[in-house]
Parts: sequence; structure tokens; C-alpha cells
Amino acid sequence: MPLRRAMRSRLLDPTLRPISIAVSTLLIRRKPDGNAEFFLNLRDAEATVTYAGAYMVVPTGVFQPGSKSPAALREDFDLWRTIMREFSEEVLGNPEADGTLGMTVDYANESPYVELDQARLAGEIRPYYLGFGLDAVELWAHVLTAVVVDDAAFGRIAPTLVEKNAEGIMIGHVRTKAGIRGIPLSKDQVDFYLSAGMMSSPSAACLALAWQHRSLLLS
Repeated sequence: MPLRRAMRSRLLDPTLRPISIAVSTLLIRRKPDGNAEFFLNLRDAEATVTYAGAYMVVPTGVFQPGSKSPAALREDFDLWRTIMREFSEEVLGNPEADGTLGMTVDYANESPYVELDQARLAGEIRPYYLGFGLDAVELWAHVLTAVVVDDAAFGRIAPTLVEKNAEGIMIGHVRTKAGIRGIPLSKDQVDFYLSAGMMSSPSAACLALAWQHRSLLLS
């Protein structure tokens, strides 16, 4: 707090300090009957620094190019590609494209990027931009998004979800004979998570905005 007081308005002026951009995405599985489910990640307090111990929408991550190649900075600075890289890591449990390698990500031939792109072009996956915000505590800037995946495409691309990834535990991950189930996107569940004080502010904003615009997202 003394450091923040010393800096005063500099913290909120984007022209006076570098600001890292994170992309927070609410993953929604749309069922054939029009109902939907979502997933959260409980952040491991020992493995993470930001939002440790909080519930977050998944996939979420700060932008970083997939490799140290200068070309990657240009090619990976893309909202959809950033969401796909985080999906691969946090939802499917694949190694993180964290920029430590010299090879760029092959989006045209590498799984799951090929499948995700094909489903998006076919209309089975629909990304939505919800808004932009600056977290008052962590001071990260967040692009708030939602990705709606039709049930059939979800079953093809993510037949199994990791129960635990490098950053925490998946919440709403229930296996049944009918497939993996998430948290029902219903008023009582949304109210529960928003009112319990368990979520990071960007994640709460994503969930609240998605619920507010659910008729559009699920149409």
C-alpha cells in the first residue's frame, strides 16, 4: 500500500506504466436442449502467484507468444489464438506454449488447434467479446470473453478434461455415461459463485456478463 500511495495516479494511467494483458474466458458447453454448463479452475495457492486460492474462469492467461521466435510475437498476438493456447494447456492438460522453445506453434496442422479452428469455422464454437477491465487489486488488464461450444464439438475436441492442471483444480468436472458435466449455467449456480466472494474479479465479471447476455450466447 505505501508503494501504491507513492505512485498515486500512475497506476491507473496506461501511458505511464507497462500493463500486461490477460485474456479471461468462460468456457460454456451448450447442450442440445438449449441448457448449458460452465467450468472453473480453483487456483493452487502454492503453484500460482496471482489470484492464488481463488476460483477463475477457464481458460485464462496473460498473453505470451508461443516461442522465442520473433515471428511468434506477431503471429500469436491474436485473441482467438491466445484462447486456443490456454485451452490446450488448462482444459486438455497439454504442455504450455510458454515461449521457452524456438519453434512457433503450427496452428494449421497441430492438435487441438486444427480441431478448434475447424469447429469455429463450422459455427460449432462461437467466441464472444464481453468487455475489458482493469483489476483494482492485481492491476492486470483483462480482456473478458466467453466461448460457447456445442455439445457434439465439445465431445470431439475435449472427450476428457484434466482434473488438475499446473495452476489448480478443475471445478464442475463430473464424469457420467452421457459425458463430462460442468456446472449448470443457471441462476442459482451463478448467484452462488458471484455472491460467495470466491471468484477473482475478472472471472466474476465474465460470469455475470455471460449470464446477462445468455439469450444471445445460447441462441
